[in-house]
Amino acid sequence: MAKSKENKNRYWFCLIGAVEEKKIKNGGDFPLRHAAKVAYQKLTGKDDDVCTSGWGVDEERAELLKTILTLDKSDPLYSLVKEMAKQRFGDEFKQ
Repeated sequence: MAKSKENKNRYWFCLIGAVEEKKIKNGGDFPLRHAAKVAYQKLTGKDDDVCTSGWGVDEERAELLKTILTLDKSDPLYSLVKEMAKQRFGDEFKQ
């Protein structure tokens, strides 16, 4: 039986790469971000509220993001990471 979907806002996240930094041309973020925005509009029928992207994620941060995204909210590590993010980012971290 298919899981019933909740009436909650969701955000789509994509981590793609890796590519050597020297191979990224100036403005190299635009084509990927633009493609995501167009696809979002086609899928949802509306403009996005937020679209953020960039080539600033190195190997270490990519591994950290992949780890965090796979944590279950019931995992004690999830609460620890969430608290660390609040301490690091303060009001910027709203979750």
